[in-house]
Amino acid sequence: MNFPQAAGLYKLGVLPSEKMVDVAMAELESGAEEEQILMLAIETDKTLGNLKPLFEACLKLLNLDSLTNQKALEHAAEYYASLAKAGNISEIEFGFKLGFFHEEYKLHGDLWDAYQNAMWFEESPYEWGYPKDIESLKALRAKCSSTIWEIINKYAA
Repeated sequence: MNFPQAAGLYKLGVLPSEKMVDVAMAELESGAEEEQILMLAIETDKTLGNLKPLFEACLKLLNLDSLTNQKALEHAAEYYASLAKAGNISEIEFGFKLGFFHEEYKLHGDLWDAYQNAMWFEESPYEWGYPKDIESLKALRAKCSSTIWEIINKYAA
């Protein structure tokens, strides 16, 4: 995870506090020398109350403190896509992780398509009844999976 991805997850309200320290440590390891990042990386009290102001100072330093909702969603998609590419989540989980944000942030474009294809993959047998032949269901699921992987590849690039 990098700072833009962490900033997106933070704005969306799903960044665990321990990831704040992890992202700062990774930034230091990649050569960052800013005091705010160092202070966050070495913080020993991992409570949100202590980490939040340090993390927000880093976001301000990196001009990531005022992301639009759409940009936050895109950064979250990048992170989830990296998890899918690494095999840590399935393509269907990727779609549902994005879908979690739809109620509040109204997904559109590729993010909406990923969520919808995850829904069709999981729900098609139940919403419309099982097709007369299992091959139709397999074909629908293969198409859904393929579409989601195209989106994952776009965001993981």
